[in-house]
Amino acid sequence: MPPYHSKVLVASGEVADLVLTMNVVGSTDTIPAAPITYTLTVLNQGIATASQIVLTQTVPEEIIDTAWQASAGGVAAQPGIRYVWNLPDLSGGASVTITVTGTFTDTLTPGLALPLFGQVTTSSPEASTANNQDHLQLGVWRTVYLPIIVENHRP
Repeated sequence: MPPYHSKVLVASGEVADLVLTMNVVGSTDTIPAAPITYTLTVLNQGIATASQIVLTQTVPEEIIDTAWQASAGGVAAQPGIRYVWNLPDLSGGASVTITVTGTFTDTLTPGLALPLFGQVTTSSPEASTANNQDHLQLGVWRTVYLPIIVENHRP
C-alpha cells in the first residue's frame, strides 16, 4: 500500500563459520622448567570466505620464552603475554594451524592448574560464533564437591 514499501530478505546460507580448536602436544603436566607445546587450529567450516581474521590467545606469565610457527603464509603476530595474530583469508574448508612452544618458569609450583584461552574473530558474517573460542587446561584440576543446603520451610 502506498506510501509503504517492503522488501523480503532471504538468507542464502552462504556464510563463513570459523571454528577454533586448541590441543596440547605431549603432556599437560605443569613441571618447573619443562617445555610446553600446543596448537591452535582455525577452520572455516562455512561456505563463504572469511576475511580480516584475528586470532587472540592468552599466554599465562608462567610460560616463558614462547615462539610460534604457522602452517600457512600470511600470518602476522604481535608477541607478548597475549598473542594476537592476523590470519590470511580462509575459503570454505580451509584452515591454518599455529604451533606455540614455550617453557614453564623455574619457580612454577609443580601441578599448578593453568588455563589457556583462545578466540578467533572475522569481519565476515558467520553462521555461528559459539565455536569461536576454545581453552586448554594444563596441570592438575580437581573437582570440588560442595554440600547441597536445602531449606525446609514448614507451614
